[in-house]
Amino acid sequence: MTPMPTDFLKLYRRHAAHCLHRDQGQNYTLCECPIYVYGVAQGKDVRQSLGTTDLTKAQAELRRFAQKPRELTTRVPSLAEAIERYLTDCQNRNLAEGTRVSYKQTLLAFADFSPPHLAHITPDDVAALRDRGTREPRTRLREIVVLRTFLKFCVKRGWLEKNPADAVGNPQIPDSHEFATVPYAREEVDLLQAAADGWEATLQRTLLYTGLRIIDIARLRRTALEPSGHLRLYKIAKKGIPVKVKLPASLAQALRRLPAWEGNPDYFFWDGKGTAHDHTKFLRAVILRIGQRAGVHATPHRYRDTFAVELVSKGTDLRTVQKLMGHRSIRITEKYAHFSPAEQHLLDAATAGIDFEQRPATPLIVDSLHG
Repeated sequence: MTPMPTDFLKLYRRHAAHCLHRDQGQNYTLCECPIYVYGVAQGKDVRQSLGTTDLTKAQAELRRFAQKPRELTTRVPSLAEAIERYLTDCQNRNLAEGTRVSYKQTLLAFADFSPPHLAHITPDDVAALRDRGTREPRTRLREIVVLRTFLKFCVKRGWLEKNPADAVGNPQIPDSHEFATVPYAREEVDLLQAAADGWEATLQRTLLYTGLRIIDIARLRRTALEPSGHLRLYKIAKKGIPVKVKLPASLAQALRRLPAWEGNPDYFFWDGKGTAHDHTKFLRAVILRIGQRAGVHATPHRYRDTFAVELVSKGTDLRTVQKLMGHRSIRITEKYAHFSPAEQHLLDAATAGIDFEQRPATPLIVDSLHG
């Protein structure tokens, strides 16, 4: 078979919206816009990105394309399409909905100020995401990790030659204790409970007695509450065994008495309108209002931390706390230990018998091998 002449395939620059040379047409090649190929190969029309902005690399790719027309170059999707395909892959890998929502928020924020084509993304664009706004270092680190993982996915798919995020460093994280979420003091819990009534009070008590994340509270089904008063928190992966917590009788009764939402009677705290993520925002606002009435800085995660610290303070084994909290790693659970007076008592008891000052009355005698 005679190789297809390169005349049937042509390179051109697909100018970005911000390109200063856009008005000079596709044949202008001195800018840094992504390079595409169009023409005919294997009897089919071809119009796709070559995944590069380098003209020399694009010309070499074009020669390979012409010599082996059956080995078509991988089509490089737009940034928006790549994000969509990555999120679909996350869903197919059974990542939690809350995780996927977090990934989507970060990637869409990145897409708002980045070039529309993957081939045009630079380390500077990645650094811009890291440095935008006045967010806490941990939030910035989480976002840069999400972006680095997404771009690694693009490299594996053959859409990028290398990961632009690899050239961008992580933000410095101060001492973990400084930025740890602080649980509520007992006085604050009393103030918060006094500031809420009705379904808001039930919402608050559910947060306190289950340690559930706010997204899980938003999706909490009535069927999760068993006649015994146990509330199913989640299922252990692969085994499918439910992990439950026994609620106080008064809280279980309050949950059962909550009126059913019109059109969505299956949930305790969600009317079914919009997405679970949208309703989570609403519940966050409810908690904020309760805190304002109580004069306490209230966030949903502080309830979760209070639940964990209360368990640790009573001497509960960390493995048990880990299971109730649904942590994948015991290291996550261990961060609550430094809040616990019970943990300090254990440390004190462990070191109480150490005494390097007292000397034995007689020297220690080591028998020789020969007796």
